Amino acid sequence: APTDGRNFAFLPLIQEIKEKKKFKVVNIGWPGVHPETEKDKREIEKLLAANDMIPVWPPRKEFEDFLVFCRDLLWPVFHDSMQTFQSVKTQLFNEQGWAAYQHINNIYATSSVPHLHESDLIWVQDYHMLMTPTFIARKIHKANIGFYLHVPFPSSDSFKSLPVREEILAGMLSADQLGFQFFSYARNFIVSCKRIYGLEPAFRTGGFMGLDWNGRNIMIKVSHFAYPYQASIKVVESEEVQREAVKVKELFPDKIIFAGMDRADGLSGMIPKFQAFKQFLKEKPEYTGKCVLVQYCFEAVGGKEDLVVMARLRKEADALLSSSNGKLEFELLNGGTPETCHIFMRLEKAERNERLGLFRAADILLDTSAKNGLNLMPFEFVTAQHGTSTSKVCIVSEFSGCSRVLLGSLRINPWNNSALCTTFERALRMGEDEKKDRFQCNLQHVAQQSQMDWFEDFLTDLRRARKRDDVRLESIGFGAKMRQVAIGSNFQKLPINAVLQAFRNARTRLLCFDNEGTLANDKRHMERKYTAHTSALTDLASRGTAPNEHVMDCLQCLSADSRNTVVILSGRNCEMMEEWFGKVPRLGLAAERGFFYKLPFSTGGQWHCMVQKPDYSWKSFAFEIMRQFVKRTQGSFIENKGSALVWQYRDADPHFGSWQAKELSSHLKELLVGYELEILEGKGYVEVKVRGVNKGVAVTKALNKVSQMFGEVEFVLCIGDDRSDEDMFEAVNLIDPTKEEDESLSSTTDDSSENDECGMARLKAKSEVLLPKRQSSGKLSVGGGLCGLSPGLSGDLRGSLGGGLASLGEFAEEHAGRRFFTCTVGRKPSAAKFFLDDTDEVSELLASLKQVQEKQNKESNLGTWSYGDGRDRGSALGLPSFTSGSSP
Repeated sequence: APTDGRNFAFLPLIQEIKEKKKFKVVNIGWPGVHPETEKDKREIEKLLAANDMIPVWPPRKEFEDFLVFCRDLLWPVFHDSMQTFQSVKTQLFNEQGWAAYQHINNIYATSSVPHLHESDLIWVQDYHMLMTPTFIARKIHKANIGFYLHVPFPSSDSFKSLPVREEILAGMLSADQLGFQFFSYARNFIVSCKRIYGLEPAFRTGGFMGLDWNGRNIMIKVSHFAYPYQASIKVVESEEVQREAVKVKELFPDKIIFAGMDRADGLSGMIPKFQAFKQFLKEKPEYTGKCVLVQYCFEAVGGKEDLVVMARLRKEADALLSSSNGKLEFELLNGGTPETCHIFMRLEKAERNERLGLFRAADILLDTSAKNGLNLMPFEFVTAQHGTSTSKVCIVSEFSGCSRVLLGSLRINPWNNSALCTTFERALRMGEDEKKDRFQCNLQHVAQQSQMDWFEDFLTDLRRARKRDDVRLESIGFGAKMRQVAIGSNFQKLPINAVLQAFRNARTRLLCFDNEGTLANDKRHMERKYTAHTSALTDLASRGTAPNEHVMDCLQCLSADSRNTVVILSGRNCEMMEEWFGKVPRLGLAAERGFFYKLPFSTGGQWHCMVQKPDYSWKSFAFEIMRQFVKRTQGSFIENKGSALVWQYRDADPHFGSWQAKELSSHLKELLVGYELEILEGKGYVEVKVRGVNKGVAVTKALNKVSQMFGEVEFVLCIGDDRSDEDMFEAVNLIDPTKEEDESLSSTTDDSSENDECGMARLKAKSEVLLPKRQSSGKLSVGGGLCGLSPGLSGDLRGSLGGGLASLGEFAEEHAGRRFFTCTVGRKPSAAKFFLDDTDEVSELLASLKQVQEKQNKESNLGTWSYGDGRDRGSALGLPSFTSGSSP
């Protein structure tokens, strides 16, 4: 339960919602006790059930470890206090506490699930439950989850110090909506997401803000917790509060009372408060004997550092207050006398009526918090003056969230003693008119805030942020880093059996592959060159990774067959593509995303350019500008991709890099006007490229060439892994004869994708005439000997990619008529219809295609192989029979 005053506000709010809104609100949490027997648990559960409350029973030992983890690590870090990491302890991170934290969060989630439905609204509260959203989402994929953080979110540097930063972010991002008290906290969260996960904020119509992560949009809401003003007025008017106010006045007659109510820990700023008050009385002796500071304390969080703070507070205070026999009394400390006592501190627990009584009797509120999420005490101070004719002054720390909304307060830096002393004097000398204006400004804000409005507003936006019905959610990853990925309802793992079946029955096939990240491991993140500002354009080198020998062997086998056209598409230049793939005969290559290409059956061994007379004069101008930005942006570099020039800033500071990218893009657009170029701003880069050049246009050209040379293309397989491959997928999807069946179940795509609009318009036009109509019914027969292929497939493929062909099953039957397959590597939002998990699975697929190819060649040599319609290969193509190694 919170110990800063919020615990009095939640339960009345829930009760009010039940009475006024007439809908069920179930409160799930720890009841504050650890029953020893099952009988006690059942009795407590029965009593709480009458009020729609469900108790959680965590193991006592683990719960204590959980609280220690929250207190000693999360609480200070979330308040930007780095003392934990400055400790000389040998073990900085409490692994046992982290395990307990996860387990307790999972217990809460498990206790909640039996009472939840996908249509319910689930609202998780505060930093103790950071991992609860992910545990609930694992159990109920479409759960509508909101999370509200009452404490501040730390700066990105503080948050990155946590060894479990990725896990905590993943836990929070499992919610559909995240709430923060103020925008500065939300900004810190967004910056942390950008620096750790590379996420960019997205803005929606209506002023909504969010983050796109794994195909999901997580909404960010900023709205501070509302103080229950109307309910508190009744408490202020009670006799108990009036008596407490009289007690304080009687104890300090004719004194100006500075009042404070803080948690007894280092973040409260009470030590600098006491020191500044003493300095003020020393510098302004005329106020000695006229002013006192009365400090009440909440219970401390309880760490070892708090014990040190308590000992220090006793040294700084002049007297200890206590309540005995209905009276306030004080005990002198440090050998002082009643005449020299100016700072009175109460460490014993003070009830709410005692706190309101102090505020009602006080003249000035003094808050010097080093860090506080909201701090409701100034709200209580304003409310406690209800019914009085005097206007009183609030002095609040600029590090308290309330300073952003209580604009009538005097804001101070608690670490600036001289400024504090000046503010004390200003508050004492303030005229009545200014006091009244400032107090009314604060009162107006406090009185207008409604807890009911705050509650309804959050839930309304939470319902709007719920997961879409037309997507499927899958859990990716392991342990605490497991995350939800939203993909289209029809986005499935590549059906290997259906691919091999379609491949076997096709007479003309086109296979298109990206290289790095698809055929070969992507090591581009390890390759940097930061010296572009000292080099010439011709000195810019490009490095990459070639496929391994196994993949090259599969490519050679597949491309050797006259029925297959295999094309490798890459952003690398012609020289590098020749070095990697030049030794494979009949292999088609497309360099620089298709700007240069060669298809052995069409262009022979010569490279052709997509543009008849390419103009490279623009590159020297663009390079000079980019070079200046490399000088001024630490961590940036330039890549020369032949038809494109790219300024990369993925290693630079994300915010500074994005600012520089906008400026660079603006300069390039002004300088290069008149050239047939596109200037694209992507995630971590600015690219200048020739207009109309992308992998989608390259694949379309290859399809046209193959269909003109060999007739209708009956099988297409396109596999890639990055953003540039999305153009290839979209081009193939446009001409996919089975696309009509998929339109109602289309896969998720990125709304902000940077498509080549002109190029895609041409693709649509071409798709209408690209492939001739099939004369047959369009259904492909399995053909002879298919089941016999099963023993030839690799065991790895059967294990990891869905099994052999002996039994196709329902999944294969579902795609039995499909002839065009687009596949991305990795489960992520994509225009592709299917996915494979990694490059190893791509390699296994190639091995299986190779085995099917070899099986067909053996059957062809024996005269037993057919296309499923009774024709042999030669008559089907209208060509003489070729061996597997011949040229077309």
